Amino acid sequence: MIYFNGRTNVDVSDIDCLDNMTQEMANAIATGPQDAFFTLLDRFNSDLHYYIKDRIDVTDKWNWKPGTYDKIDKMILHRLALDKRAKGVADRIIRTKDRANYLSYIYRQANELERVKREMKQSGISKDVDINEFQDKANKMVEIINTQCKLVKDLTEGKVIITPFMSTNFEDRRTPVYFDIKLNDLNISIYSGSKSIQEIPLDTIHIILAYPFRHLINRINTQWILYGNYGSTTDGNFRHPYISQQYRNGAEYGTVCLDRYTDDISKAFRNLDFIQMSMHLMNWAQYYSTTHSNPYNNPQWLHYGIPESYSKEYVSTLSGVADNCGARIRATVDGDNFMERLHQNISTCNEIKCQLRDTCNHYRRYNDRLMNITEKTELHCQVEAIIGWIGEWIYVYSASFAERADYLGDHMMYMTAYHDDEEEFNYEFIRLAIQAVYDYNRNLNDGTIISFYSIICQYFDYFPEEVKEPKELSEDEIKESMLAWATSPERR
Repeated sequence: MIYFNGRTNVDVSDIDCLDNMTQEMANAIATGPQDAFFTLLDRFNSDLHYYIKDRIDVTDKWNWKPGTYDKIDKMILHRLALDKRAKGVADRIIRTKDRANYLSYIYRQANELERVKREMKQSGISKDVDINEFQDKANKMVEIINTQCKLVKDLTEGKVIITPFMSTNFEDRRTPVYFDIKLNDLNISIYSGSKSIQEIPLDTIHIILAYPFRHLINRINTQWILYGNYGSTTDGNFRHPYISQQYRNGAEYGTVCLDRYTDDISKAFRNLDFIQMSMHLMNWAQYYSTTHSNPYNNPQWLHYGIPESYSKEYVSTLSGVADNCGARIRATVDGDNFMERLHQNISTCNEIKCQLRDTCNHYRRYNDRLMNITEKTELHCQVEAIIGWIGEWIYVYSASFAERADYLGDHMMYMTAYHDDEEEFNYEFIRLAIQAVYDYNRNLNDGTIISFYSIICQYFDYFPEEVKEPKELSEDEIKESMLAWATSPERR
């Protein structure tokens, strides 16, 4: 099956696949006297693959496979740039001399590789590990893992679910086993000193732990790979304090900081004590100190705004909540319907009865727009008047529907794309024009309406000379004219 490992999709199988192990699988994930050689070979092949995209290997009798020396020659030529043209004889010599120091590093690697290979051959050690012996060992480990995973789910009542997967890339001796860990239905306690000042419900925490199987089965301490994600998406709109957000690629999971729980969780994992590990993970996920924690993210990323029920003590520890929250909400708003977008921008604020609504610029901006439109305030009537005025001038200027569409596409702010149907075009023009006025006048009032009117007047430069310029009007005359048009029963 395909599994996302926090960075990319990989091929995996249920861990029970180890019950029927092939020799290839055993060689990749087992340990034995062969390890010393193949560890060195992997390191050597890593450099080789970088230069020539190829690898070398040995036969069952510990001899180099055919073509090995040709690959080494090719790598040397490439590293010394002997396969590239030079500016002259002297340039070719000095370039080769400058790059030759690298060969000392390669020589030390190759010399050690040859030494260990010779020891394997002289000792009569098979290239292949003893599959029967390792099969029994692997079966016992699989049984322990499956039993522990089931116990964890039962004892935590589904709050912790661990699912193991085995990578099917058996060409790599670091073939990992993946542990897919999900923490559900938890609450994080925010502490100020020794006092809990707020509890916040948590969304699902998803952690992916990767560890070389051959190291795990032999209890060899090595570095694990740990990635995490908070919530149902990776868009970063909500974040756990101890899981970083990936900015390079939104699809990737972030790194996980286990803080003071690192040693306890690591020890329990290597001992295959998943019950103990789960207890530590729940403690890790549910504790935050305003004085001692050093997180990736502030707790305000766990929620929108300040819900009505949240304590004053907790609120006092936060800063910049309104700006942070407003930007996050706007990023989630979708759809072309202007009224729907207005509702979406404030619906969450009203649902949680946010304590910041009276002072939050985001909420006031979109709520005021909505109230102006739904209650048909004088300001909204003025907006409609401006739109009608623009429309009438365009009809005077344009001889055809196509010309009106072209003109709007070239010169008007936020205008619509071309529509084949004239009725649809007119509707879309009105909708987007109203949106344009409100977007331009973020804090809509009499002053900004007049300001917008004056800017629209500047567009007269685009109209033909035969179109009569409007006479200069006072501010009161402009208001009176707009209101008269908006309330006229004959207006379109």
